[in-house]
Amino acid sequence: MPKNPAATIKEPKHGKRIPKFLTEGEIEHLREACFFPMKEALFEFMFSTGCRIGEIVPLDKNCLTGQIIRHCAWKR
Repeated sequence: MPKNPAATIKEPKHGKRIPKFLTEGEIEHLREACFFPMKEALFEFMFSTGCRIGEIVPLDKNCLTGQIIRHCAWKR
């Protein structure tokens, strides 16, 4: 073989942090801290979909109405 195909593969980055998962108690604590319907709907949306903050920020707030999350297009 004239060329090593593995030569272009990069090594894993050092110090990359491992994702931290919340315990059931921590999730309940956060859920109980939502005193307003909008905050509760946003928390439930984030928790149930697994969306990241960066994916939630561009969402139109009119899509979240109390306990109901309507299908809305993402802002671009």
